[in-house]
Amino acid sequence: MTTESSVQSDGIGPSVPTAAGMYDYYLGGRNNFAADRRAANKVIAAAPEVILMARENITFGSRLVSTCASSSSYAPCT
Repeated sequence: MTTESSVQSDGIGPSVPTAAGMYDYYLGGRNNFAADRRAANKVIAAAPEVILMARENITFGSRLVSTCASSSSYAPCT
């Protein structure tokens, strides 16, 4: 069983920002913690284009998956 104190001592928890939480915040999501928002706002202040970059990344991934899914062969999309 993991206790809150052992989770915090490992550097994992709602008070520690994560890349996933920050990415969610950039995309306007709600699955992030205050620590993620604080860290993301620092990045946005230094590089405001990060929001556009996150959105373009989602667009690219969607386009890639659509292209691979519509491929008529069973070979991996390369």
